[in-house]
Amino acid sequence: MAEKEIILQGDDGQVDELVLTTPEETSCSSLEDCVHMLFPQEGESAPRLRFKGFEGAWEKKLLSDCLEISDEKNIDNAFGVEDVLSVSDDYGVVNQIEHLGRSYAGKSVSGYKILRPGQIVYTKSPLRAKPYGIVKMNRGKAGIVSVLYAVYNTKEGVAPEYIHYYFDPAWRLNAYMRPLVNKGAKNTMNISDETALTGYIMIPKDIDEQRKIASFLQRLDEQVTVYQKQFEELKQLKSACLETMFPLQNESVPALRFKGFDDDWVVTKLSEISKKVTKKNTDLAVRITLTNSAEFGIINQLDFFDHDISNGDNIRGYYVVENDDFVYNPRISTAAPVGPINRNQLGYAGVMSPLYYVFKVDGIDKDYLSCFFKTNRWHKFMFDNGNTGARFDRLSISDEIFGQMPIRHPKDSSEQKLIAEFFNQLDSKISAQHEQLERLKEMKQSCLRLLFTDNQSITPPLRFRGFNGEWIMIRFSDIATIRRGLTYSPEDVCDRGVRVLRSSNIDEDAFTVSFSDVFVDAQCVNIPLAKNKDILVTAANGSPRLVGKHCLVSCENDKMVPGGFMYLVSSDEAEFLNACMGASWYKEFLVTGVSGGNGTIGNLSKDELEKCQFYIPKEKEERNRIASFFTCLDKRISLETQQLEKLNQMKKACLNQFIA
Repeated sequence: MAEKEIILQGDDGQVDELVLTTPEETSCSSLEDCVHMLFPQEGESAPRLRFKGFEGAWEKKLLSDCLEISDEKNIDNAFGVEDVLSVSDDYGVVNQIEHLGRSYAGKSVSGYKILRPGQIVYTKSPLRAKPYGIVKMNRGKAGIVSVLYAVYNTKEGVAPEYIHYYFDPAWRLNAYMRPLVNKGAKNTMNISDETALTGYIMIPKDIDEQRKIASFLQRLDEQVTVYQKQFEELKQLKSACLETMFPLQNESVPALRFKGFDDDWVVTKLSEISKKVTKKNTDLAVRITLTNSAEFGIINQLDFFDHDISNGDNIRGYYVVENDDFVYNPRISTAAPVGPINRNQLGYAGVMSPLYYVFKVDGIDKDYLSCFFKTNRWHKFMFDNGNTGARFDRLSISDEIFGQMPIRHPKDSSEQKLIAEFFNQLDSKISAQHEQLERLKEMKQSCLRLLFTDNQSITPPLRFRGFNGEWIMIRFSDIATIRRGLTYSPEDVCDRGVRVLRSSNIDEDAFTVSFSDVFVDAQCVNIPLAKNKDILVTAANGSPRLVGKHCLVSCENDKMVPGGFMYLVSSDEAEFLNACMGASWYKEFLVTGVSGGNGTIGNLSKDELEKCQFYIPKEKEERNRIASFFTCLDKRISLETQQLEKLNQMKKACLNQFIA
């Protein structure tokens, strides 16, 4: 074992000195690792990472030795409806009206429990990540909570803030509560206030160490809150600025501009700032074929198609596209309704089909013009002056008319550069968000490979600590039943009809479903009903790629879905099964089992799926750990995906607001 002193300085300026005791080959490489090591690992009596000055083993104590039940109730009505508190996993103990916008208390609150500052409260309401309830300390004002909640005082030598942070991670809280809670038929929580105290926790003997740990974690929470607030304020400020930084249709200057600019914006024809490229690759001096994609811009054709679709001899007639040249692709798509115009920023030359219009630019900032062509400001000109002809997938427009396209821009090139710089920075942020999302997806795929068997071995390469022994092979029908959708009833139908689900609503990376606001008249079609915790599997589809695509339905109320899906019901192990179906054995089954080994996926039948065999952990506790891990990872991927989508939407809105 080796010891290493670590000094951490937070954004608040406070310095913490810690000592890391760990095997030589183990490192504390991230903040998440750091926080995890502040508590003892399974089977250990002291944490590997401690604040300097504390040593010795921690105690394994019954929670009843740390907390005692508080029976104080609102008998004299000292607290009213306006003092009712709610407990949120994200925000802690909060005033119910301020948090939820209204009170959900009954007519009388005289029997409610009083929750004072510094007391511990345990809610018995399940959350997705914390199905056995949540434990928090009241950091705010005194108030009252439902009689269904448990309220506790800390005993001498126990810091309430330590209890708060000890039970903050879902995995630790779930591991503690799982053996103590009896779940009812309707997911009700059957556990008494006394029973909740009958488990063991690890706690430092020294209350100062307890407080030191809690203070450190609280400061991290506060810094996250500050960043979140700053981020929201920045978005609001940016939104307000965008509305006023570009001229309205009948105005020559925007209401708000970068400091130092007051000239009217001008309109220039594209032909006045550009020249068509007519040089062809007759000597085959350039061998790299490029393509102009609406989604990815100008890229190497090999990267886009995975193979070169151009003919080596034919590229003699292709146009040579130098770095910084612009290219118009007349192919129409949903992403580019008049075809995309992009700039070659690869840093090298390539060739493109003569079907494309290639032009060089001079007399305007190229970065600004790139931003202009990301807007829809030039689309109306193309719609008015071009035509799709017989093919309907290409827009035909003559070179002469194309050169008449009006480009509106600031007269001063410095202002053009500032606008372009703004969007370049936004692009950098989008790119960073995309990279982070891709790393998460890669991490998930690695975990799926390591935490599940490939049906060639009886244990996976990687397991959670504390679990051993061989896995067992089961049939699919042993863990799930397959049924047809239930028909809807009148109470399932809202004013707009019934909500429908399409395969596009399924997140292929997180294996979860998002419901779009698409409704149909209930009288027109009988739509099957998907229940919460169902797993939907695409049984047949026009595209073989979509066969076997699956998702977990997670919703408070029943939702409607159309046909074309199988419904898998796996009771309380839906999350585990959904994660299982992301592993390699399921992909192999789709290729070999469904196709009969010929490599082409056909329709997925109920019988084939029920007979499919795969390995799972024998212990349900290990299955729960795996399910919890992938549920949290899927949630993170979904959040990152949503954030990336918001950034792209914000960029699109900004482009159309910034550029007149």
